[in-house]
Amino acid sequence: MDATLMKKADELAEEFAGQATTLEELNEVMRALMKTALERMLTTELDSHLGRVSSTGIQPLDEMKKSKRGRLDGWTRSGRSCSCA
Repeated sequence: MDATLMKKADELAEEFAGQATTLEELNEVMRALMKTALERMLTTELDSHLGRVSSTGIQPLDEMKKSKRGRLDGWTRSGRSCSCA
């Protein structure tokens, strides 16, 4: 984990711990946080597997295909290919 992400995680942990008055409240918050994170990761993985642009709108570079002109294109067209000379 990089330093920026670690710092943000520490800040969130302090905020949650300061606002929760009981252990049950803290557990509920942690469950909700874990649920949201896991759903986001699984959605991104599924989008990547199916070749869709993820919910973040970012398509991984290694999944992009190069077009005939050498550009990176995230989308391929169905049907006949262009017979450009």
